[in-house]
Amino acid sequence: MTGRRFTRILLTGLTIFWMAFIFGMSGADGESSSGMSGAVCEFIADTVIEDFDEYSMSRQQEIISRMQFYVRKAAHMTEYAVLAILLPVTLSMYGVSWKTLVWLGPLLSILYACTDEYHQTFVPDRSGSPRDVLIDSVGILAGSLLLQALRRFRRARSSRTNGGA
Repeated sequence: MTGRRFTRILLTGLTIFWMAFIFGMSGADGESSSGMSGAVCEFIADTVIEDFDEYSMSRQQEIISRMQFYVRKAAHMTEYAVLAILLPVTLSMYGVSWKTLVWLGPLLSILYACTDEYHQTFVPDRSGSPRDVLIDSVGILAGSLLLQALRRFRRARSSRTNGGA
């Protein structure tokens, strides 16, 4: 197996895994989803706030509750930023030009975000939200911009290494 073929298979598997991961996270019912984000918030609070464990239980819960919205939305953005990087990189391995991928990668990522929100309408205690698609799109934009910046950096470095050739 050639290195390029192995890389294509690896990236394809990683992209499919990531899409399944997003699907799985969206398939968690409201209580499970809230529990996961609550655990992340508690970890963050315990790490960042000195003596957090010495606060009263009600004060700890208040802090965690305030953080949950932001942690959940940051998770949305991060999931989709990663997807917005994986999809175009994977498709490029199949010969799709970067000129096409500049718009196709974000478009496919946004379409996946829309189907993901629709999927959530079938999950107990969850709902689909156009606002979440917009939040996902911010992550997609960030991931797409990061990918383009990395590509430009790589090309500039390659150009310097090859003497501008």
